[in-house]
Amino acid sequence: MINVSLGQAEGLEASDTVDRVIETCRRQLAGRRPSAGILYAGAGFDHQLILDRVNAAFPGMDLIGCTTAGNFSSTAGFSDNAVSLMVFASDTIEILAGLGRHLSKGYRSAAREALTMANDARSLPARVCLILPDLVNHAGGDIIAALSQEMEADCAIFGGSSAALDFTGQTIHQFFGREVLEDALPVLLFCGPVDYAYCIANSWKSVGPRETVTASNGRLVSRIGRRRALDFYFHYLGRHDDPATEFPLAVYPQGGSHFSLRAPMYYHPEEGAITFAESVPEGATVQLTEAYRDHLISDIGTSAQTLQGHLDTFQPFAALAFSCNLRKQALGTRTVEEIEALQRHYRTGLPILGFYSYGEIAPPAVDSESICHNATLVTLILGATEAAGPVENAIPRKSERTAFLEESSSMTTIFQALKKENAFLHQRLAQSEAYRRRLENIKELNAGLHRQIIEEIEAARREIAQREIESLKALRLAAEVQKNLLPRGRLVVDGIEVAGRNLPSQAIGGDYFDYLQHDPSCRVCLSVAVGDISGHGVDAALLMTSARGFLRTRVSQPGSGAEIVADMNRYLAADVLDSGRFMTLFFLSINPRAREIRWVRAGHDPAMVYLPSQDRFEELVGEGLALGVDPDCRYTESVFPQLEKGQIVVIATDGISEARDRSGAMFGRERLQETIHHFRTESAERIVGHVFDAVARHSGDQPPEDDRTLVVVKAVETSG
Repeated sequence: MINVSLGQAEGLEASDTVDRVIETCRRQLAGRRPSAGILYAGAGFDHQLILDRVNAAFPGMDLIGCTTAGNFSSTAGFSDNAVSLMVFASDTIEILAGLGRHLSKGYRSAAREALTMANDARSLPARVCLILPDLVNHAGGDIIAALSQEMEADCAIFGGSSAALDFTGQTIHQFFGREVLEDALPVLLFCGPVDYAYCIANSWKSVGPRETVTASNGRLVSRIGRRRALDFYFHYLGRHDDPATEFPLAVYPQGGSHFSLRAPMYYHPEEGAITFAESVPEGATVQLTEAYRDHLISDIGTSAQTLQGHLDTFQPFAALAFSCNLRKQALGTRTVEEIEALQRHYRTGLPILGFYSYGEIAPPAVDSESICHNATLVTLILGATEAAGPVENAIPRKSERTAFLEESSSMTTIFQALKKENAFLHQRLAQSEAYRRRLENIKELNAGLHRQIIEEIEAARREIAQREIESLKALRLAAEVQKNLLPRGRLVVDGIEVAGRNLPSQAIGGDYFDYLQHDPSCRVCLSVAVGDISGHGVDAALLMTSARGFLRTRVSQPGSGAEIVADMNRYLAADVLDSGRFMTLFFLSINPRAREIRWVRAGHDPAMVYLPSQDRFEELVGEGLALGVDPDCRYTESVFPQLEKGQIVVIATDGISEARDRSGAMFGRERLQETIHHFRTESAERIVGHVFDAVARHSGDQPPEDDRTLVVVKAVETSG
């Protein structure tokens, strides 16, 4: 069985405040003797007195704790000036404390000392290790690494950094038993039939451009991008004296989208460097962040939802929360909503104890090593497995202040209590004024950040607009050059008329057509090429230009159509290596004197030939892989031994047949044949124009999705 009692009270005097806390815990324990406890106290109290009173009330109890920048609990909400105590009584779960002294002399030796002390009385496996170190003067990552080397592998490390109200100059302390300590490592082990679940609310929003850390050494960052680290912060937030802790850096892992937060702790004006709360590796991608109060609260519920399935596997007996002081500063007057949100999203009656820290400790993900976090809320749910027996918790229904006043038995006592309360309210008013000034400073920094980002966005917009103008000029020039590379007008060679047209879907495209003469000694031999580069835009156009140059050079040399296409394939395969690009090609040769048509098809749509004597269309098919896919591919030249007057050969890219109307219906090869047949008596040039008109009517106001290219070859007369 395990019983957890929780007390919290706020006040000015340590003795009065801790006595009320002890009395609350005693009532809940109902005579049970606690074996361990966790104590949090505002840094302004007499901590030695508090520890003496707690140890006198619960002799022999293992106790660890620390000063805080504010406490919160399910018993009494939030307070900057409170003492909070959670004690555990169990006859099945071992909860054992240990202490490592002189942390600054060696993390490994301090970790070993703390765990040796805790393990001396341990007989069950350790499941959770709670630590409360000073993370202002010590590197949390190194402390965690030292502990991990000394403890069992399946024991998870959680905790938070001891802290103080940052506008008071108070000293940070750790507690162990009756001792008030500095430079110490207190630990608390939960052993035996214990299970746990946790979540992390990382609620800051990234803002502004990402930069790369170009010089750093652990926590000290010298340069971010081309600026000194301090100038990076000044650039966005304006010049300011105190570290802008409310604007931590988002540090992204390589190739990752999630980030860890690192708050600036100390500025070094002479060097222009910044010391952050935890290490920031050189080469890391970073970005400024800012907090939105609504998101800080709503994110608690979002992160809590990730735990719902885990909480059904054990009996939760306590929740420990570690919230960053930066969250409290950002929330301001809405700080009370943090504990209220925790109570809403976790089981009714679950004791929740938390404090505002200078760093939070938890694994970033399940089955990973713990790390130090900044600006997060870590919520750890501790639970008992079936072997631990029942969980019995009794949470008081009255606030601590109401209970105290009801116990006052005389007007004098009540007067004294109210006098203390009045003094306490004056202190809270002074603290509220300090918060107000801080929030005004944050507001000014926020305004500077937003102004700078707006200026950068506007400058970027102007630069983009200028580049767009320059790009449009370049594209228009490229389109003009590409247009000049394609044949102009029609060509008539020995009774054969050839005409073509190209309409790119963008300023420039990847479609290609050309009219070519073979061996100069063969004046009546004519070839027509139609190609389609995969993709669109500049890169497709560049590849098309390269392919055109090679084909023109190759055609001027002897060789069959199959040999020409094979050589072109080898050339393109080397040119498009690893790019994923390829080119389809239909290569057609006509010899009117021999009354034959020869062609090679390399992955392109079949050409269509209209036979006037039979008044029908026939497709010029053939096997062949697209160019650039396999450099060793072989190609076959096919022959159509029939050339008659009025015969029409149509070669198109798929942008013609696949042009769509508003409903998504394609123009299709059947409509293409109908158009050719309807205008079969007209010239090749006019047939091309009629086809483009028909496609435009079909598409309406739909912009071309693909480049459109069409070449028509018509036998005007034949040679005998």
